[in-house]
Amino acid sequence: MKELIKTFYTALDDHDVDTMMTCYHDDIVFEDPIFGKLEAEKAKKVWYWLCENGKDLTAKFSDITVDGNKGSVYWEARYTFGNRKRPVLNKVHTTFEFKDGKIVKHTDHFSLKRWASQAMGWKGKALGGTSYFKKKLQHRSGRLLDKFQVRSKPNANRKSTFGSPLVDVQWLSDHLDDPDLVILDATIKKETSRYKDDISKFKIKDALFFDIKNTFSEKNSDLPNMLPSPEYFEKACRTLGISSHHKIVVYDKLGVYSSPRVWWMFKAMGHRDIAVLDGGLPAWRRANLPCIIETKPASRKLGNFRAMFNPKLVANSKNILDEMDNKNTLILDARSQGRFLAKEAEPRKNLKGGHIPNSLNLPYTRVQLDGKMLPVEELKEIFNDFNLENKKLIFTCGSGITACIIMLAAELAGYQNVSVYDGSWSEWGQLNGVPITC
Repeated sequence: MKELIKTFYTALDDHDVDTMMTCYHDDIVFEDPIFGKLEAEKAKKVWYWLCENGKDLTAKFSDITVDGNKGSVYWEARYTFGNRKRPVLNKVHTTFEFKDGKIVKHTDHFSLKRWASQAMGWKGKALGGTSYFKKKLQHRSGRLLDKFQVRSKPNANRKSTFGSPLVDVQWLSDHLDDPDLVILDATIKKETSRYKDDISKFKIKDALFFDIKNTFSEKNSDLPNMLPSPEYFEKACRTLGISSHHKIVVYDKLGVYSSPRVWWMFKAMGHRDIAVLDGGLPAWRRANLPCIIETKPASRKLGNFRAMFNPKLVANSKNILDEMDNKNTLILDARSQGRFLAKEAEPRKNLKGGHIPNSLNLPYTRVQLDGKMLPVEELKEIFNDFNLENKKLIFTCGSGITACIIMLAAELAGYQNVSVYDGSWSEWGQLNGVPITC
């Protein structure tokens, strides 16, 4: 439970309310002198409200204690309050009750008079200790909370709990019983149909099928695999039983092929707690770890996933036109050298051959060996050959699948200013009037 409390207040200091909410039980009750007693969704909503209105809020904690199903912590909140930006240092002693490994009761104890004298000046100092003031303040705070609409957005400071975009089969095996872990099978079935091996029959226990082609692609586009709208993605994830607090591991049955696409999709939708299983199902089976035969998936409780679209990770054809002559940007193409140079025909009909001007070729097969990603040091050597320095990287391929593999490789090598051209050559190769180099 100490780790749970640490997670809560570390996330508060980062203004990462979604992570804070993973620490709360569904039956959470929150109480403090300003808001009074709040239950369930209102108890969660108050933290979104506080972080939205307290842009400069910092939270430092110490003295965590846990005794059975109860605990406590001392923490200090610093922020400025109101139009006059009065500085506040609120010293809080918090008590907890736990249930099912989560916080079910959260009570903040602090001097309302001391808080009011800082936040409201002489009026607060004069009235802050009265029951009249407390009742009036709670009524006003409740009305503000009722009017507030949660507007989550990507938090660039928030780090994934994985620490890396890649996990190995041993890590996954060790965490199979984690109730907050969701395993996704991102296999594109068409790609495995040509293999004689019976691997297509199997899956990792409890894995959910993440259907890139039929569910998680834009249905109103003529282009393959296009990223759906945030609203659609959110709804489809909820139907699959995915929630915002879930830690996600995604794999596919070819090793590392389509799984990075799903990793990128979730990142683009603001979810950072996702990692790719290195080597996928083949590596899992080689390690003699348990598989089950594919069956009809069991029904799952509706999730509460919230999409928080991050446009910086997604490029379109206009971005390509704007960036392809920019010396501070490099476009890397994951297709084979033959396709890149128009020496091999494109597998899709009515597409021209060649590549985007000034783009360079990095076939996705160069960053892998035997279905697994190359070691980080080897990936760094590959990217060093491109003299990247501080350049922005845009990744492209045939239809947005293998571009995500080389983006994964770039992130493993330490590059962060990255995006994927979603339409890739399926779009560029059929556009009229755009330049093409052979």
